[in-house]
Amino acid sequence: MRDVRDLRCYEQHRVTFILTLCGEFGHNREQIRGAILFRGRSAPIAQEIRGSKIMNTGHIEPIEVIQAKDAIRSVVYTYCRAIDRCDKELLLSCYHPGAYDDHGNFKGQVEEFAPWVMDLLTTMERTTHSIHNVLIRVDGDAATSEAYFVAYHRVDDHDLMVGGRYLDRFECRDATWRIANRRVVIDWTQRFTATGDGNAAYARGDRHPHDVSYEALGW
Repeated sequence: MRDVRDLRCYEQHRVTFILTLCGEFGHNREQIRGAILFRGRSAPIAQEIRGSKIMNTGHIEPIEVIQAKDAIRSVVYTYCRAIDRCDKELLLSCYHPGAYDDHGNFKGQVEEFAPWVMDLLTTMERTTHSIHNVLIRVDGDAATSEAYFVAYHRVDDHDLMVGGRYLDRFECRDATWRIANRRVVIDWTQRFTATGDGNAAYARGDRHPHDVSYEALGW
């Protein structure tokens, strides 16, 4: 059951957001506030501000969906940290037990994928994975997502850049969202001659557990 305080906070932010937008067009704020509260949480924004210049016909998502999407994005980001830091336990925490991963040269369960990718990463000096567009659709305790990524790899005397997408099916088990199935799609690759490591005055990135982030962040 939802916490009443969560609902009140959700309503307050929702009303404040719409009033801020409407205030730019000179609407009567008290009339709009009354209309929003009367129609309830599920009313479309377009109905709540009927006649205004704001042409948004979408619905405000339920708080459970917003929370689910936030949890899913966190898993996608955590996966990148786990890969770049070569943190096997952190990587496994992104998947449900028995999850399936199609990673091109590897296809199988995560329990076999984790040691395989850790061995692969040892052949590279360093990597950096970045997430860009993330689209998520939630359906109860399941969800699908498409996350665009760009991955940098230092391999011997060259740098390899890869652009692609993670196509994931997430499931919420025991109140925890994790990957149940992942398929990696490669859209492009580009290779460069390595040009050095930049300013030596900065801390240099490293793998688990030696990277400075573990001491600086405590996690």
